Amino acid sequence: MNPQVQAQAAAAAQDAVRFGHPAFLWLLLGVPLLLGLIALAWRARARARVAWAGSLFDRLTPDLDRGRERLRVALFLLGFAFVVLALARPQWGGETVMMKRKGIDVLVALDTSNSMLAEDMRPNRLASAKRAVADLVTRMGGDRIGLIAVAGEAYVVCPLTLDHGTVLLLLDSMNPNSVSIQGTNLEDAIRRARAAFVREEHKHKALVLVTDGESTTGDAVREAQQAGEEGVLIYTIGIGSPDGQPIPERDENGNVSGYKRDRAGNVVNSRLDEDTLRKIAAATNGRYFRASQQGVELAMVLNELQALEKKDLEGQLATNYEERYQWPLALGVLLLGVEILVPYRRRREA
Repeated sequence: MNPQVQAQAAAAAQDAVRFGHPAFLWLLLGVPLLLGLIALAWRARARARVAWAGSLFDRLTPDLDRGRERLRVALFLLGFAFVVLALARPQWGGETVMMKRKGIDVLVALDTSNSMLAEDMRPNRLASAKRAVADLVTRMGGDRIGLIAVAGEAYVVCPLTLDHGTVLLLLDSMNPNSVSIQGTNLEDAIRRARAAFVREEHKHKALVLVTDGESTTGDAVREAQQAGEEGVLIYTIGIGSPDGQPIPERDENGNVSGYKRDRAGNVVNSRLDEDTLRKIAAATNGRYFRASQQGVELAMVLNELQALEKKDLEGQLATNYEERYQWPLALGVLLLGVEILVPYRRRREA
């Protein structure tokens, strides 16, 4: 948005009334409800008086002032309404400031190939990886984060953004159908990451590659070396077991109907390729971590990322609103106090 337009919008927001806790405004519905209940109570009381004393009641209570009764009800309802407004914390005025955030750019490349359906991590590699990435995103604070889906090719699911809620939403939707071409092309994942980062910057950039490492195409190590020359640090997280695990195939009910086989008819045993992942990380002076069911490596990755030098990310105008709840609160307390002091009966003349 144009800075001048931003400033005009912020100035207009200053003049507008807003509420810090708008949910309390629902209590204002109690005003007509209380009024209705009081009216019903008055009507029932009037019928009881007629049944008890008939037309003699006014003569028996000459000092009873119905006007003062109505005044007390009005004062109480108005006082109640102003106290509710105070609870909702009305705000207006204040000052507009430019809020700047410091952070780094982090791309997470998640392997969504069929091999990630192996169940040596519970419930499977992909689900375990998505859970770990979601936890990482939640803890990242003010950093820009993006997502890359990796299989036989790679593509950017979410460009770098400060909107972590969108990142989590798109992460949840990632599955083996996210990329139509099967396989695991880690070279293409790193190439896509290099293109997504600001090429002119030679720091503040990190790629977190979450995969079982079975790269069937491309030279990922050579691509990682080029990324390292551009200042990209790559942290690899290995998902799965070096011993390997077959890839289950499930029917429409979710039951295992068999295991994936190669063209020769042999059951495919998907293994974690730690050697490749170590070489990729080492090419950029990054680190390799092997994922565990407990997710302890997540804290280590987070510590590595938080130790990187931060940069100023895009700023935005923000308004610090002035709290104005004191005015309706004072008025509400005053009205309720006056209501208590107003007597129901007139003074009798001597």
